Amino acid sequence: MTTIDHRQNAVSAIAALSAKFTQMPPETTRDTPSFDTLYARILSPSQLDAIAEIQEGIILIAQVEQRINLLAVGEQLNVSLFLTQTGVLWGRLQDRLAESANAAAKLHNGKRVAA
Repeated sequence: MTTIDHRQNAVSAIAALSAKFTQMPPETTRDTPSFDTLYARILSPSQLDAIAEIQEGIILIAQVEQRINLLAVGEQLNVSLFLTQTGVLWGRLQDRLAESANAAAKLHNGKRVAA
């Protein structure tokens, strides 16, 4: 009997949550970024060029890192080079590009923004 009571309580709770979410508007003004906020997230052409150059540099660094490690292993030097910061930087740049593209798409598609 206790199992049935728990199931009925769970079903009731899920139904109440579902009703609550269906009554809420899809976006509230508080969650909707302003035009200025979205516009500030869009990268300028010079920023996009800089990111492209930085990414080219990261690729070169990764190639040099790989070459150094191959030489070290090949000659049994018992040393290695592991540059984690390049991967972190790459990821941050990719995040920034995605954020910019998302903001631009929202503005382009006429997304409702807060006044």
